Amino acid sequence: VAGTNEGVLMVESEAKELPEEKMLEAVNIGHEKLKPVIDAIISLAETCAKEPLPVPEISDDDKKIHKILKPFNKKISTAYKEKDKTKRHDALKKIKEEILELCGEDHDENKVLSTFKEIESDIVRGSILKTGKRIDGRDTKTVRPIVSEVGILPKTHGSALFTRGETQALVVATLGTGSDEQIIDALEGESKSRFMLHYNFPPFSVGEVGRTGSPGRREIGHGKLAWRALKAVLPNKEDFDYTIRLVSDITESNGSS
Repeated sequence: VAGTNEGVLMVESEAKELPEEKMLEAVNIGHEKLKPVIDAIISLAETCAKEPLPVPEISDDDKKIHKILKPFNKKISTAYKEKDKTKRHDALKKIKEEILELCGEDHDENKVLSTFKEIESDIVRGSILKTGKRIDGRDTKTVRPIVSEVGILPKTHGSALFTRGETQALVVATLGTGSDEQIIDALEGESKSRFMLHYNFPPFSVGEVGRTGSPGRREIGHGKLAWRALKAVLPNKEDFDYTIRLVSDITESNGSS
């Protein structure tokens, strides 16, 4: 549990089918235990922390860039009204190219792009606060359409296709014997795991070109979250004496997968 004196900011947990009341109680206990630590941090900061640095004034060059970009606000706002992600990206790309051409060599390209990013953020956040609508037209309480299908691949032990909005995962299950269990060599000794979940996030799933190699932080972190969610509800070895391997391939991603 992570948070401030006023509230909880983040929760990450592992549990086996706990009722909501018990889960909420654990979060509240965690939040109460945070407060003395936060008070200690504040006390230490008041004693040892350096004085905050003054915010630098906006340079004349920055002011000129803001002035050049201001007439493009309407175009950027219109582009963000496009619900289709690809069309929206294409429209924003054209606006960005137009701005860079206009600025030419008179202004630092990185500063221009940074200012463009600031304007984008202001428009998107401002629109959500004013209208209560997100980029794709949903309000702040509506989730993307969710579809789950199973048994879609004919020659696997198990398969599933999960789609939520523009995010999709194809998951394949393979069953094996005890000799297929994963050997884990850890500090506390050697052990075996009969449940493996491998999560692949190829660059093409977000429209990028990149190298596919060893798993990165996203693959390890997201894979572990999915592993924890499923491990809690697996049947006992006595009832289901198979080694289980799941491979989750993200085919498209626009949000958490």
